[in-house]
Amino acid sequence: AVAVHGDFAVVGAYNETNGVARGAVYLFNRSGTNWIEKARAYDAEGQVYDYFGSDVAIWSNDVAVGAPQAGRGAITNGLAFFYRINQDATALVLNNIIQDPAAEAGFAESVAIGSAFAVLGGDSAYVCFREGTNWVRQIRYQVATSDQFGKSVGVSERSVAIGAPFDATAGSGAGAVWVYEVEPRNRQDEARRFDGNSITHFGQAVASWSNLVFFGAAGGVTATSGAVYVYRNGGQSWSLQEELYPANRSN
Repeated sequence: AVAVHGDFAVVGAYNETNGVARGAVYLFNRSGTNWIEKARAYDAEGQVYDYFGSDVAIWSNDVAVGAPQAGRGAITNGLAFFYRINQDATALVLNNIIQDPAAEAGFAESVAIGSAFAVLGGDSAYVCFREGTNWVRQIRYQVATSDQFGKSVGVSERSVAIGAPFDATAGSGAGAVWVYEVEPRNRQDEARRFDGNSITHFGQAVASWSNLVFFGAAGGVTATSGAVYVYRNGGQSWSLQEELYPANRSN
């Protein structure tokens, strides 16, 4: 997993540490045209097959790390770690750790972070707001009938996008994405739902920026080519802006 914001990049190495998948993350800082390794972080209480670093996200000096099989004690349903880059960018300082109170498997399989809030995906999705130096769960989204809801997540200034690439509402393997407005704080409007077509796995990956959302579809234009769909929020409605796909659609 890789995430970049400004002059910082975070790289997850979930299979690191003696080959037993405890995992680690690395911080890089841009210097001219080069990227210099500055810091490394891991879970000091980690166990084998925690997969720490399966997903990473960064915004400014805040870093989120997912470890979907980590836990404390007998509960290993997943943990999310929030770090702060220190002033001279030589360390990732742990702020706090969040565990899913519902004890669902695969918590923090996907993570995203923005200036005001973060979202953690698993079998459901939690929106977390900053409380001082910590991040605190505030909103939980769940779609009981959707397969792999929370497999992918993204954030923008006011909204979160949550993907379910195996949702079958529009056909077997079609996939779907939900976009929720979460600002002003704790707002929980009805979601705007986007559906794929049969076998597209729409929502396999999602990303957001400003008033744009990007939805990846592993099936895409053909069953194997893949595509990215770009939607724009015009305030009152959403519109498809562009469909991106390989020049050679057969691959």
